Amino acid sequence: MWGIHFFPQSAVISLLPAFVWSPVEYERRHEEASENLARARREAREFGLQRRDEIKERVREFRRLEEESRVAFETDKVEERD
Repeated sequence: MWGIHFFPQSAVISLLPAFVWSPVEYERRHEEASENLARARREAREFGLQRRDEIKERVREFRRLEEESRVAFETDKVEERD
């Protein structure tokens, strides 16, 4: 007896989204998802460029400090010989 009553209830529950999510709602969600993805890609591109510029600046600073350190070391070596 329970099996007979259970099947129609479960069928109604499982088919409910098909009636609730109409094609218009599906299209709206699809457009929203598409817009979100496009925005995420733009932001990734923008922040990616910003990160690359920051990394380049850090590399330049590292190289400058490395060069200063090398020059200071060579200067100290020359002064020790004198």
